[in-house]
Amino acid sequence: VSVSDEPLITYRRTYCFGMCPVFRSSISQDGLISYEGVNFVDNMGHYEATLSAAQKNSIIQKIYEVNYFELDSSYDNEYLMDVPSIVTSVNFEGKSHEILDRYEGPKELKKLYKELDDIFATLEWKPATEIE
Repeated sequence: VSVSDEPLITYRRTYCFGMCPVFRSSISQDGLISYEGVNFVDNMGHYEATLSAAQKNSIIQKIYEVNYFELDSSYDNEYLMDVPSIVTSVNFEGKSHEILDRYEGPKELKKLYKELDDIFATLEWKPATEIE
């Protein structure tokens, strides 16, 4: 798999015992977003949308602002049970990094989630064409 085939960003939220939103998303290098809503989200099932160049640049800018590639790969506390995780990965300019944020992740990282959530909220999602 060449780097250009790797998603630019993956962004997912995991289960908790309560009503946590659960979804998986992947943004390709060319800005196509594949999204699967699993639990407690507006869009349940498979959807896709496309980022504008400005939206994609805004996300890339935020990756730099939060120093994503300098952050630890895990923020966790194994003694806590009912805490959802946010897992992100970024593949950009030959660099690749994944972060599990389950407990006390840096505030900067939350700015990246907010950027993604805000942009996702403005997109025109279309049901994905299932390819089996």
